[in-house]
Formats: sequence, structure tokens, C-alpha cells
Amino acid sequence: MNPDIPNFNKRERKEPLFGKEYFLKRFHWLKDDHSDELPDQDVRELYAHGHPKCDTFKCQGNYIAGLKHDLEGALIDKTFDNPEFEKKVKEFLTYKFNFNRFTTREEIDMINKILDEVINYLENK
Repeated sequence: MNPDIPNFNKRERKEPLFGKEYFLKRFHWLKDDHSDELPDQDVRELYAHGHPKCDTFKCQGNYIAGLKHDLEGALIDKTFDNPEFEKKVKEFLTYKFNFNRFTTREEIDMINKILDEVINYLENK
């Protein structure tokens, strides 16, 4: 391993980069401002043709990767101070979304469930 390149997998922050309010707004945006719709057509095709909702579908790989990134950031920033809740978030993060096929209704439901739980947790923290 090159010592000049930081190993971000093992970093520990002395203080959080983002606070509870940032993550609460972010998770509300991910939940409320994105569509649960599962279009029949590949979303990348809709994007290529300028569909007005093309960047608001939860079924997109970029959306899912971004959600996972935000959840990981919230964990790193110690936003959740309950070990059982942290475990639930980590279990969601281990789910292997298959980006070579369309997202399923069950996966959208799973995404909405974790978002509801995270939002509820942060609103009541």
C-alpha cells in the first residue's frame, strides 16, 4: 500500500463532517423527491431521450449508490447512537443490488423502509 494515499476505509474522524440536520434533509429528499415508479423502459434510455423525470427514479443505480453512500456517511459521522439501529443500517448496506437487471418492487419497498426508519430515528433523536 502506498503510504502517500490515505486509506479511507480505516479513517476515523475527530468530529463529524455533517450533522443530524444535514442527514435528515438529505434522507427526506431521497425519500420524498424521488419516484417509486418502475418504468418499463431502461431509465438510461429515458435519460438519453430527455424524459422530464429521468433523474428522479429510485430504481436508478446512481440513486441506490448515493443512498448507500449517505448511509455510510451517517455511520462514519456517528449520527446513529444506537447499536441496534446501526446494525439495521449496516444490514441494508450489505444487500447486493444487481445493476445488470431492473430494480424490483421489493427493492424499492426495502429502500423506502430504511428511509422511513432513518428519518423516524433522526426526527426523534
